[in-house]
Amino acid sequence: MTPPAPQPAPAPQPTPPGLRTVQVTLTVAGRPLNVRVDVPTAPIPPAELLPFYRALVDSLVKASTKLGAGAGRSVSCRQGCAHCCRQLVPVSALEARELMKRVEQMPEPLRSRVKARFVEARRRLEAEAPELMSRMLYPNDYPGEPPAPIAHAYYRLRIDCPFLENEACTIHAERPVACRQIVVSSPPEHCAELSPQVRPFDVVGGPAFPWMPAVERTPGGRFVEYLALVLAPEFLEKHPEEPAPRAGTEWLSEFLARMQQRGTWSNPGARPAPAGPAPAAASAPPPRS
Repeated sequence: MTPPAPQPAPAPQPTPPGLRTVQVTLTVAGRPLNVRVDVPTAPIPPAELLPFYRALVDSLVKASTKLGAGAGRSVSCRQGCAHCCRQLVPVSALEARELMKRVEQMPEPLRSRVKARFVEARRRLEAEAPELMSRMLYPNDYPGEPPAPIAHAYYRLRIDCPFLENEACTIHAERPVACRQIVVSSPPEHCAELSPQVRPFDVVGGPAFPWMPAVERTPGGRFVEYLALVLAPEFLEKHPEEPAPRAGTEWLSEFLARMQQRGTWSNPGARPAPAGPAPAAASAPPPRS
């Protein structure tokens, strides 16, 4: 994927007062990928833009699997194949908050079952791998430690995702962006053991969870860019206050800036654009050099 020059937006349509239309344009395999959103200029909670973030990630995943199909690969993921639902799932602080709100909105007895699975996951971590707890809750406080050993140690515990029931996701439409990006073309048995034969699709842009705006701080003073999904209740216990509302254009500007800086893009000579007010049209984010 190569970042193009900014693309002009199509002929503007009337935008309701208090909104600003933003078009994000990326070029994937020589073809434009356009995603448009009307962003409030007034202060809003950060979660109001989460549907747009998910839609953008879904578009990148779709483009990536389409590229794979052109090379003869097909997605092998199917409902009932839930090995990835026992892996360490990184979520942004924003996603952690919204997932726990989603739990509270669930009907009974599903809500109680999901809450019980969160409690059981924490019990098992404390009993079987207490050394992982702080690293999974505040991984940004351990910048020198590679994440792979933590992820493999967690997977050996085979702890079900609290949202997994009957080998299916109970929040599939609202699942984290990290889950949306797990797509493979290899047989399920390879995923069961994290075999080197697992063939994931290279999703355009790389992991998307660090793109989310970051507000909360770790005990070490760093921004909380992500944490493990199973510890979302603990995160909310330590950070009960919701982030203050900001203009929607500011939230989106931060998302696009972080997407530029933390994404994996193909032009090594490009520089990230500075953060600022959300533009009317945005080009494909360049990589960090």
